[in-house]
Amino acid sequence: MFILDNPALIVECSETAVSIHTDVVGHLRAGSPPRYSDSSQLEHQVRLESDAERGLEPVGEETLRVVEGLAFEVLGLRASVGGCLDGDDLASTSGQPQPPPPSGSEGEEEEGESESVIACLDAEIERTYRRFYDYVYADLPFCWRLLYTDLSLLKFSAVVFLSYARRVERGVEGGGRKRSGKMDEENEGKEKEEEDEDEGKVLDELVAMLDKALILAGGAGLKRGRRTISRLLGYLDDAPLTPPSSLLPPLPAKFPSSRPFTPPVERPIRAVDRMSMSAFQAYLDGRHHPEKKADEDGNLGLDLGLEPLVLTSLMNDWPALSMRPWSSPAYLMSRTHGGRRLVPVEIGRSYVDEGWTQELIPFRELVARVVASASPATTSTTTTTKSTQTTTGTGPEPGPEKGTTYLAQHELFAQLPHLLNDILTPDHCFTSPPAHPSDRNANKPELDVPLVNAWFGPPGTITPLHTDGYHNLLCQVVGEKYVRLYAPRDSEALCPRGFDDDDDDDDEDAEEDGNDGDEDLDGKRKRGQGVKKVDMSNTSAFDVGAVEGWDLDTEGRDPMELEEFRGLRYWDCVLGPGEVLYIPIGWWHYVRSLSVSFSVSFWWNGYHFGGPEDEESR
Repeated sequence: MFILDNPALIVECSETAVSIHTDVVGHLRAGSPPRYSDSSQLEHQVRLESDAERGLEPVGEETLRVVEGLAFEVLGLRASVGGCLDGDDLASTSGQPQPPPPSGSEGEEEEGESESVIACLDAEIERTYRRFYDYVYADLPFCWRLLYTDLSLLKFSAVVFLSYARRVERGVEGGGRKRSGKMDEENEGKEKEEEDEDEGKVLDELVAMLDKALILAGGAGLKRGRRTISRLLGYLDDAPLTPPSSLLPPLPAKFPSSRPFTPPVERPIRAVDRMSMSAFQAYLDGRHHPEKKADEDGNLGLDLGLEPLVLTSLMNDWPALSMRPWSSPAYLMSRTHGGRRLVPVEIGRSYVDEGWTQELIPFRELVARVVASASPATTSTTTTTKSTQTTTGTGPEPGPEKGTTYLAQHELFAQLPHLLNDILTPDHCFTSPPAHPSDRNANKPELDVPLVNAWFGPPGTITPLHTDGYHNLLCQVVGEKYVRLYAPRDSEALCPRGFDDDDDDDDEDAEEDGNDGDEDLDGKRKRGQGVKKVDMSNTSAFDVGAVEGWDLDTEGRDPMELEEFRGLRYWDCVLGPGEVLYIPIGWWHYVRSLSVSFSVSFWWNGYHFGGPEDEESR
């Protein structure tokens, strides 16, 4: 049975569309909602009451009218399939707004009207996403994220209704196509193959809609949002998986383990086996308060402070290393709905390089690119130049001159909770770590729970030398990574980049060409989302790979600065499966994958917001 034959999915979509329609009508009946003309006016209003509780009200009456009409149209599509289901199946929506059934027009005219609803929803989704560019994402008002999510849910429901109606019309609802007469086996097999391909395309489209709502809009919504998306994805998870696309090469049993290049470890980080939580807390407390007093700017003395550690045996119980192995492409595909789930990836050597972009791609395409980039045909000619690693060989490529594909710093486990069952949050993340050793302004509000991110890519992915605002446990699941660290005391010598300008001239040129100059993640994004000034002060201007001669030096540095940089003390290691690297807050680190690599990072902190003085006074 195909998933669209499940009446429960039809009911879920019906209730979702009714809920959205009811909310919008409620806002309109409550009075004419204000339409905010600029972000500052909206931000002033959201201080007065909960942005989330106000729902869609702040988007304005004109937009609400559009959504009301679209929701009504989608419910009209629902009415067209209502006759195909038992009365009890739609009982839960009785008493709610019930659009009249189709007027009786059939064939191409009715099909055209249905496609028009989808096209209108697409246009409104695109228009809503363009509003995101008016804000830094962290300041994006809830109402716009909610609108994007609700429109995506309406489109999902419309596609489900329309696809179901088409299947009924073709006579394939339920147990398969109803055939008249005798068909030979060859024609029957060909027809079944075409049906599977069509069903696969519908599933691809449905999964993509929900993932975009999660990734781009955070699945916003108190009534619907993530909870509704999770239920809908649950129905899709029950769908039989169609055969993989013939365009993708067969996957190996395990990811390739070859290392095209391994930097020498010159100054190894101290390794500790089976370090208990209490022992780790004692280690954190050992240098909690630097002896030197703060200077007039509030900065503490530049002593070394905490040092990084390699912790072993902390991941022994992780299913991802044993019974549910992430080293198996087939297993990862099975946990991502046959690889249909969309993920955001970076394309390029590193995020500071020219031409770096972002894309949303299916997980199966990411896996195919990773395997292709790590295959012998790709890596055999690789020396130390990353661009070579990603432009030779066969198989799926990101595209000409695009470079490495890397899933980096993504909250994958919020999007794919199935994978969360394969890892265990280390107890060490619930210790109380010290504040930043030299800059009280770097301390952030205490986290309620650790921030968990995934990092997955082929050999040669690079995270430039940078520092984070939290203590970090970097857990290596698959493959190896080379990590080099520098102490916070050397921050000035590492030449932080400061603020980078977006190229306003490019925006103006794009506008003249009829383009707004910022492509979104549905395709690719080249610049910051609505950001004209990008704070890069946590990233060093030094390219470690270029300085060491591992990569081509495309920028060049001042000889005196290079000499000073080469004289700085650093710590390094090769992190392998099952090993954890503790990176104290403020420590600069450069990370380079040596093989296919899958890592999980856990960020956490203590109560130090406002400066170390606050901690001392507690």
